[in-house]
Amino acid sequence: MSQQIIKDHNIEALKVAAGWPGADRATLVTLATVLAATGADHDGLSYFEALAASQPDQVLPLALAGYFQVRAGEDIPAGLARLDDAATSDRRSTIAASPSRRSRPRPGVPSRPSPTWSSCSPSATSFRA
Repeated sequence: MSQQIIKDHNIEALKVAAGWPGADRATLVTLATVLAATGADHDGLSYFEALAASQPDQVLPLALAGYFQVRAGEDIPAGLARLDDAATSDRRSTIAASPSRRSRPRPGVPSRPSPTWSSCSPSATSFRA
């Protein structure tokens, strides 16, 4: 694809904001969306590869690097492997951060009864015309 001659200052500003430590995920997704919409796949690949290398604890830059690697058609199996790594890494961190399903009830927090199907059946509800 042809190179863009004039720099888009909005994209450059998004790149700066997305590169900040602790940048909002929405900023990264917005940048990725703009780059994908304009066909700047190689630019997205190089940017998110560098960002993933500088922030190895963050999953989203790794996933976006894999996404742009596949879109750019450069070593598609490696791009898919990046996406898999990001997905499994995100799943592990989510599971590690979530409380156990069999945790004890917290004091002062009432437990909710599970809904019963009998209360949802049409025979249990009376309708008036």
